[in-house]
Amino acid sequence: MRFRSFYHLLLAGLLLSSCNKEEGVLENPGNLPPISPVPASFKQNVLIEQFTQAGNGLCPASHLIVDSLVTFNPGRVWAASIHVGDPMVDSSITNLLTGANYLDTLFNPSSFYPSGMLNRTVTDFSDIFPTFWPANVNAALGAIPRCGLALEASDVTGNTLKLAVHVGFSDDLLGDYRLHVFLVQDAIQTSDTTYDQQNAFSQYGTSPDPASPYYLDTTFLRNYRHEYVLKRIATDAGLAGDIIPQNLMSSGNEFVRTYTISLTGINRSNTRVIAFVDKYGTSGTTHRIENVKACYIGEAVDWN
Repeated sequence: MRFRSFYHLLLAGLLLSSCNKEEGVLENPGNLPPISPVPASFKQNVLIEQFTQAGNGLCPASHLIVDSLVTFNPGRVWAASIHVGDPMVDSSITNLLTGANYLDTLFNPSSFYPSGMLNRTVTDFSDIFPTFWPANVNAALGAIPRCGLALEASDVTGNTLKLAVHVGFSDDLLGDYRLHVFLVQDAIQTSDTTYDQQNAFSQYGTSPDPASPYYLDTTFLRNYRHEYVLKRIATDAGLAGDIIPQNLMSSGNEFVRTYTISLTGINRSNTRVIAFVDKYGTSGTTHRIENVKACYIGEAVDWN
């Protein structure tokens, strides 16, 4: 994206920065020992689930915020852009008759775009607004989680991924906790005009903003780089997530769930597996992600 480096520098003072290499990545997993024993403690990681639309001209600003948060917190912050009403929708969670996205309906019932959640924590309506995300991410990273994850995504044969997700516990958890797995593509960029991103900040747009890096662009951004696109939900129970047995959620224990995932239609060269443990709720404001971990297809990653 044009001028992205400017926005990275602008937000740098608000963000936590560390080395570029993600912690714990096993670059040659076939030559290394299996996932290590469950540690006594874990680092808190963050998942940003962003609701976005190619046809909404306000969304490019939130895309820059999300990209900066991910870039300045490598191995600690990940994102999933949940597209609504454009060619990048995940058909598995979309009502093909009405166009309604089930995640959007649950967590964004007011259909406000751009919006989203950090670790599915919404205590106030302001939490869904992108301008609050930098401060909220920094606060979330300082929390002490009660579980962590490790991933083995290196077993790929043909168009099939055999994934093992390890969940370790540093404290006892009581209640309905569920495991979720997303496949998220780093970027989709194409000359197909149906993927053009509307730009309200253009000098010709509905919200012209001379301070915006998109002010001198047209009202549609051609060849736009759509990042962190949710491609597929891979958990067996779909959106609901796979239940973690209560008897395993105690300090020092480990729960392992395996998945066989079709990679048909997936660009495996730039697609990540994102796995997270969610405290299940009955509404969009009663969920909470306990922790999250990610790695590319073809990799393995140890505990966070």
